[in-house]
Amino acid sequence: MMNFLFNDKIEQRDSSTVIIILEMKFKGLMSFFEGFHGSFTSRRLALLLQKVESHLILDKVVPRILEYNNEIPVFTIHDCVLTVPQFGEDVQRIMEETILSTTEKPLNVKLKVLEQNMDDLKELIVKNCR
Repeated sequence: MMNFLFNDKIEQRDSSTVIIILEMKFKGLMSFFEGFHGSFTSRRLALLLQKVESHLILDKVVPRILEYNNEIPVFTIHDCVLTVPQFGEDVQRIMEETILSTTEKPLNVKLKVLEQNMDDLKELIVKNCR
């Protein structure tokens, strides 16, 4: 899907079924991307979106979690916030509230309990933090 969004050839985007469905579901999304295609290369647009994601998680969500309870262990990997199971629902709620208040767009945050031993978890973290 991201290939379609970052494709700067308008004739290929406009005829894509994926793009038509995205525009029906998320009104204005394509005009947002078309505006950026006029000013940014696909690479610069991708970097901008990564910065926005980083700002949202690191500068908005994590401080709100720690404000709520500074004993909650949090680890971030891209747009994921890892914590221990006992705080999962609190972190999920805070993420949803913070994203909504920051972007004015509701977002369903998935809660996933990792059923892995500590060695597997360390490997997952190392693999995703390179």
